[in-house]
Amino acid sequence: MKEEITMSDERPSTDTSRSGIFMAGGFVGAFILFILRALPGFFAFVVGGLLLFFGYGILASKKVDDKFAGLVCFAAGALTILSKLPFFKHPAAWLLKAGAIALLVLAVWNGIKFVLSLRRG
Repeated sequence: MKEEITMSDERPSTDTSRSGIFMAGGFVGAFILFILRALPGFFAFVVGGLLLFFGYGILASKKVDDKFAGLVCFAAGALTILSKLPFFKHPAAWLLKAGAIALLVLAVWNGIKFVLSLRRG
């Protein structure tokens, strides 16, 4: 007898794929924040300005997910620039580091959820 294969047997569930995407995004985002924090003065201003510009442009979108991405991009650019200014150097650098660590924790948590949902099958 042939067994019928359903769609749920061939594809991961929405929760599984969402956890995998959040895991990858968390690791990439944390890596980028660590790089932004380590940029030297002039490059920090250039890259921070570009992030501010693109983040502001993305904020004009109608979709909520796009607006959130624009806000994150805008905030990363602002913190990158502020982390090189004398008065804001330490608080902004601390916020970049805290954001990177939070993204790493989020990525590990979603990685665990991803592996567990794959095992559950």
